[in-house]
Amino acid sequence: MSVIDVAALAETVVTGERPGSREIEFGGPDTLTFNQLAAIVQDVAGRRATVHHIPRPVLRAMSLVARPLNPQLARQSRGAVVLDTIDMSFDPGPVRREFPDLPETGVREALKTCSTATRQRSHEAASLIGRCGASRPSQTHNAGT
Repeated sequence: MSVIDVAALAETVVTGERPGSREIEFGGPDTLTFNQLAAIVQDVAGRRATVHHIPRPVLRAMSLVARPLNPQLARQSRGAVVLDTIDMSFDPGPVRREFPDLPETGVREALKTCSTATRQRSHEAASLIGRCGASRPSQTHNAGT
């Protein structure tokens, strides 16, 4: 799910005619495994890397052993166990039927949009730096004179 989709849902709920406070489950449109997500990220980034899997028993042991030495690693290991054991699938049907006009931005499209925006900002920043650098008077340093 993209921030674009979340913003559209928030706007629809806040400005719409559906009063009341309630919880709306929202996700999708892609249901991906972590391997599929990693492959999409690599594809969009134009890079390849080997995906390594740490067995659950090793993650559990890491979470205990690392706790006194590296609490952050221990938390990450516990989180990885949770993410590896819970069902994270989502049925977008009910929310899509209730809000049929919401955008459905897939992971690949969202990453490409983010990547393009990042490149544009980098180019604009480099251009600005170039203009600022070109407008500075040159400085000459004479050593020993």
